[in-house]
Amino acid sequence: MMRLLSFLLLFLFLSSCSAGFYRKENYVQTTGLDFSKGKWLLGNIEVDAYVREEMTQLILKDFSAHLKERFSFSLKEKSLLLPVKVPFNPSKSAILDLKKGTGYDFYINIKCQDKRNDLSNFDYLAHDYYIKQMTFGRVFMEVYDLNQGEVIYRQGFYGTIDENSATSFSPKRQVLLGCYSRLIKDIKERSMGVSH
Repeated sequence: MMRLLSFLLLFLFLSSCSAGFYRKENYVQTTGLDFSKGKWLLGNIEVDAYVREEMTQLILKDFSAHLKERFSFSLKEKSLLLPVKVPFNPSKSAILDLKKGTGYDFYINIKCQDKRNDLSNFDYLAHDYYIKQMTFGRVFMEVYDLNQGEVIYRQGFYGTIDENSATSFSPKRQVLLGCYSRLIKDIKERSMGVSH
C-alpha cells in the first residue's frame, strides 16, 4: 500500500511540473455563445503546420458537437467568397461583406501563435539563472454575428511551458493544445445550447 501511495505522489509531482502555466487573455468577456440558432462557418485556422491537422480535427469535433448540421468549415466549402485570412477586430463593413460572400449567420475566426525563447547568443556564465528554455503559445478566437456586423465573442488563452519538464517531444504542440482546451472549456461553461 505504501509503494502504491508513493508511486501516486511521484506521478502527481512529475505531471504537475509539466502542466505549464495558462491564463485567460480577455477577462471582460463574461458571456458565451448561443449555439441554439443560425448557421456557423469556421474560417481558415491560422496555425503552424506541425499541429494544424490535430488542432483542426479538435476544433471541428468540438463545434460539430454543438451545432450538428448547422456548422461548416470554410476550406471544405468551395463556393464561398472569402479572403484567405480574416483579420481580428474587423470593421462592421468587413463583417457584413463576409455575410454577402458566405450566406452564414456566424463566423468563427481562430489564430494560434507560438514561439520559443532563443538563448543561443546569451552569456550563460554571467546569467546562469536564464538557462531555462520556455515555449510560449496563444490561442485566440473571435466570433462575428454576420447579420448584425459585430464581434460577439472575443477570448484567448496564453500558455508557457518549461521545455525541460514538458511531457511531450513537442512543447509547442503541448502548449497550443493546452491553450485550446482551456478556451473550449471556457466556451462550454458560458454558452447556451451546449451539448454535454
